[in-house]
Amino acid sequence: LCELWLKSFARSGDRGHPSEVVAPASARPSGRKIMQVQRYCSRQVAAPLPAMAASMAIGAVGGWLAHLLGAPLPMLLGSLIAVAGLSIAGVRIMGRAPGIPVKARFFFVPVIGVTIGGAFSPDILSEAAGWWPSLLALLVYIPLAHFAGAQIYRRLGGLRPVTAYYAAVPGGLIEVIAMGEEAGADPKPLVILQFLRLILCILL
Repeated sequence: LCELWLKSFARSGDRGHPSEVVAPASARPSGRKIMQVQRYCSRQVAAPLPAMAASMAIGAVGGWLAHLLGAPLPMLLGSLIAVAGLSIAGVRIMGRAPGIPVKARFFFVPVIGVTIGGAFSPDILSEAAGWWPSLLALLVYIPLAHFAGAQIYRRLGGLRPVTAYYAAVPGGLIEVIAMGEEAGADPKPLVILQFLRLILCILL
């Protein structure tokens, strides 16, 4: 709403009027209405910061508890279960579900990349020459798994083709969700199915 209002404001040249065509004076919003919209937009910008900090604190507590219980990948699984449990229970932080904004998530992607890249060594590269049978099998398996998953989501789950396509992509959680939303996929089933895929891969 704020982005549309600001864009229309810039296009129309009419101070505070949220339409592309300049309206007559009788149809223009009052100064009080404009101030209300501006305060609303300010709250929308500020609200994610405390909500994000609280979500990260909840995830840290969940990871610490999982570590005490001796769970595998405790910081990952513990934080995931803690935040997901609160979201499923309908808990809201400043009117928002626990989580981190998409733009903030992209900040952590390079951290994950650096961590994975730092694990490579000359020994791994020398062993890669023997991986060719598995790599060839993946060239066949990944497209087939993607096709089968999309068909199941579409025919049995009743999802639209674009949503089923991106929900069945086997990898790149954040990137797939971002591309799916840009392509017009329904974000709710897309996020749920991609997270379930990730959780099952970790647990199994």
